[in-house]
Amino acid sequence: MRAYDPRPGAWATLRGAEVKLFGARPVVVEERPDVTPGEVIALGPDGMDVKCGEDAVRIALAQPAGKARLRVADWANGRGIALGDLLG
Repeated sequence: MRAYDPRPGAWATLRGAEVKLFGARPVVVEERPDVTPGEVIALGPDGMDVKCGEDAVRIALAQPAGKARLRVADWANGRGIALGDLLG
């Protein structure tokens, strides 16, 4: 994911729509076997943490399909993303 940042941009799907993701940084998280890779496990002013195979990645910016790029915190405030959502 980091190899595609900022160009051409990494992307995922959320509820069937594409979302471009920017500003990814690795994050170490405690082991949680109940969490699926791709699941949003934290949201905050610095972005969202998404579970990966072993740890997680923090994503700072998102660009939902047909919309402008925005901070993940603003996207969450507009109810575009929430804890527990699964990125495909």
